Amino acid sequence: MVRDSIVTYLKLSGTSDQVLAALAELMAHSQKTQHQIYDRRTSEQKLAPALEVLQSLPTGNLPPAPAPAPLKTIQLPMEV
Repeated sequence: MVRDSIVTYLKLSGTSDQVLAALAELMAHSQKTQHQIYDRRTSEQKLAPALEVLQSLPTGNLPPAPAPAPLKTIQLPMEV
């Protein structure tokens, strides 16, 4: 329960990925384990940073998306 509290508190506080990686190593587990097991934030809390960025984008005047690169034609060797 203490690990859950520490990881969740630090993630809610906006702690850097570098510090969270060091904490995972200190706790003798991976960042994946840290995220999957010990991060007890709600879905809303996890999504909040992305929603804030999206809301800060200008509306109505976004530039068009770049055109995709053209497909390249390749020749495959013929079997004899």
